[in-house]
Amino acid sequence: MKKASIKIVTGVFAVIIFLFSGCQTSYNVKTDASEQLKSDITAMSSLINSIDITLSGPPDLDIYVHVDGYPSDQAPGALLDRVKTFTTVKNLDEIAIKYGWGGHIQRVNFSISYKDSSIDYSTGYFERYDASDGSTSFTGAYEIWR
Repeated sequence: MKKASIKIVTGVFAVIIFLFSGCQTSYNVKTDASEQLKSDITAMSSLINSIDITLSGPPDLDIYVHVDGYPSDQAPGALLDRVKTFTTVKNLDEIAIKYGWGGHIQRVNFSISYKDSSIDYSTGYFERYDASDGSTSFTGAYEIWR
């Protein structure tokens, strides 16, 4: 009896792990606008090693800039300014549609990583987390960066 119980518990546990691991889908984003962003950022500094733009659920867009060495004091602000021009409702809705997400991308996370630390920024479509009524008074439309 004990062996049968262990097999059942193990089987249930395996199914639960399988279901939860399949819920998180991530895509490497490739649109004309994202490729232009990568090109523009790469041209900003020879210290930039790589740029990754991924979309994962719930619909979050992550932009990672990997830097060799330490950026100048002005570099993070200049990089953020370029990312801000990319994060328009039009560009992000294009990404959401291309990768099958319903609605708007909720959050954009931008990270500049170098050596042993990073500088992180984020913005969202909604200014507040409770925008359940869809009211435009809650909409920030990626304008407020933290």
